[in-house]
Amino acid sequence: MTNGGKVFCVAVMMLGLYVYGRSGQGIESAIEAESYVGVFSSPQVFLAAPGGSATSINLRRGPGREFRAFSEAKRGVRLIGTARRLDSEGASWIELESGQGFAKESVLVKEVK
Repeated sequence: MTNGGKVFCVAVMMLGLYVYGRSGQGIESAIEAESYVGVFSSPQVFLAAPGGSATSINLRRGPGREFRAFSEAKRGVRLIGTARRLDSEGASWIELESGQGFAKESVLVKEVK
């Protein structure tokens, strides 16, 4: 096995241990929680994390690019999510509290305390 392969194996193992430790129930329940669609049992805190050289993410009126962007959130801004919704193409969007709109989940990171 090459050094790159060993590093990859160790990284996968460490990720598995991290997920297991965080969930207390193993990898399966952590993966299930991340793919849950619907209202969260409690609000979830996310940080805006635009890709590349972008400095902000769009907040939209509904879950999908077909909905108009009406505001934006700068990199690192905390956003409180109340639900995960899917758009017509199956992409995940986070519904934000207090009618703040929707943000595509791929440009968010979950805040770790």
